Amino acid sequence: MDLISANYNANTLTVLTNNGSGGFGLASSPGVGLNPISVTAADVNGDGKVDLISANANANSLTVLTNNGSGGFVLSSSPGVGNSPRSIAAADVNGTAGWIWSVRTSTPARSRCCSTRRRSPESSPAMVPG
Repeated sequence: MDLISANYNANTLTVLTNNGSGGFGLASSPGVGLNPISVTAADVNGDGKVDLISANANANSLTVLTNNGSGGFVLSSSPGVGNSPRSIAAADVNGTAGWIWSVRTSTPARSRCCSTRRRSPESSPAMVPG
């Protein structure tokens, strides 16, 4: 099990990988949007590697980072999601590798949902209204 944190004031995520002895080492600190407040992990592009999605409170966006396979992450997209997103969740609810993302925004308090449709393992996610 590895650890990921959203660093609100630094506009980064921290990825700590398990060293197998009960400790953790810094793997990467990718930059994301303004004031990330929540992060989730999911294989959004179907390549078998866990990717990261952050909710960026003061950028009104998500940051989707795809895993490069060696502990690093690369910016895939930064879709706008509404006013001040506060949390993010991702799930493949029907087993088709079509991920559904749910984002809770704060003003007014409501949830927005969007989904991705994987075109091929090499392609980026395409956002469509959920």
